[in-house]
Parts: sequence; C-alpha cells; structure tokens
Amino acid sequence: MSLAHPAQAEGVEKDGWKLAGEHVVLSLEHLATLTAWRETETWGGDSGGRTWGVEASLLTANSTRRSMTEPRVAFDYVSPRELTLGGSVGYVRSGGKQGKPDDTQYVLAPRIGYLIAFDRIAIWLRGGLTLASWSSTHETRDPPLCEDECGDETTYGQLRRVTQKRRTYSVTVDPQLLVCLAPRIALSVGISLDEGLGGTFSQNDFTGYGPAVLDVTSSAYALTTGISAIF
Repeated sequence: MSLAHPAQAEGVEKDGWKLAGEHVVLSLEHLATLTAWRETETWGGDSGGRTWGVEASLLTANSTRRSMTEPRVAFDYVSPRELTLGGSVGYVRSGGKQGKPDDTQYVLAPRIGYLIAFDRIAIWLRGGLTLASWSSTHETRDPPLCEDECGDETTYGQLRRVTQKRRTYSVTVDPQLLVCLAPRIALSVGISLDEGLGGTFSQNDFTGYGPAVLDVTSSAYALTTGISAIF
C-alpha cells in the first residue's frame, strides 16, 4: 500500500517527464548511424593515400578501422544549472575463430556540455575529445617455395602472424535533441562531428623488411540515435 499523498504521487510522475534540473543520465549511444568518413595516411612526412566513404550501421561499428562510430555506453552528470560533465566508452571484439582475424576495438570520449531544457524536450550541446583504437591479428602463409614443377614434394611457405594496430585522436562536437518517450526515458537524435587531430597505424615485422608505421588522420561526420535513462 502506498502512503504517498495523491498530489505528491502526481508530482513525482510529472517530474519524471522533465529534463530540466539536476540529473544523472545513463545512455546507449550510436545505436544507429549514417556516417561520412575520410582518412589520410603519410609515411615519413611524405604525402600518402587518402580514402573516404559513406556507411550506415545498426548496433555495430560501421567499419573495423573506424571505431569512432561504434555503439557505446555513456554516463553524464547534469548540474542544477544544466552544465554537464561525463563521457562514453565502447568496446567490441569479433572474429578469432575458424581462421578469421581477431579484431578488437575500443573508444573513449570524455566531454562537457550544456542542456537547454523545454520540459519534455531538450537540446544538449556537447563537445570533447575522442580516442579510438583498433587492432587485428591474423595468420598468413608465405607463397610456396616450389610449385608445379615439384609435384608432390611442394614445400609450403612459413606461417606468419600479422598484427596491425590503429589509434586516432579527434575533437568531437556532438549536439543532440532529447525527447521524452516515457517518464525518465528519452530518445536522442543528433549529429557527431569528429575532426581528426592525428594518430598512427602500425604493422609488425613479419616480412623481414622491418615494421611499418604510418601517420594517420581520421575524421567522421555522422547522424546518430540513442536512448537515455534519466535519474
């Protein structure tokens, strides 16, 4: 049996629909994205290759090397003056079985922001830094030392382990529109602009010619959606 006065119960229910005031926000972000990305690689100061593309994703990172857009969990504190402090973290691991590459991705994105609340709708202005990391390990075999002319005595090449790593840094601007769908539950829709600051791509020495290290700048511009619980 509830001992709360009916007016008090009604007030608590109404407060659950409000986005203004002091809160703690727990979110699932980048659940669905539409992303335009570009990357530039340089080696020893020389101009390198440039790549770009447009990709869509649902509940997963849209590319093994662009972990800036992978789904993540976020925690933010909203002060009584609607200033926010928090960040997000994401981790994905895949493959590693039946000859598939063992891929690991993670992203760490601290941020600050300001919440402009209009009862059940709010505009959340956010910005910060993003560290995105990707690594992959797989096995490859050198070409045969002797092919058709050897008949049944073909000597197969050496089996080698290849390890590749990519780490990038970016400045992130991440404004979102929050809409309350139910008490203390809000849908977020917005954009995420990651402007690359730099980074590296490395590959271990499995050929005998020495390890490969490239400078990488990676940027991504995405439409994003998510869901938030407000406490």
